[in-house]
Amino acid sequence: MMFGTRSMQERTQKLLSELMVPLYHFLMTLTLLVSAPQLKESESLVM
Repeated sequence: MMFGTRSMQERTQKLLSELMVPLYHFLMTLTLLVSAPQLKESESLVM
């Protein structure tokens, strides 16, 4: 019983670590897309 739960935990951790990379990239892209128009607006305000 212990072995089964441990392997399940390891599998879940591996799945999470594999998901974290694309999720991180997705969040970074989303942040860039959201902040890009604001940056352009602030640039136009400066000029």
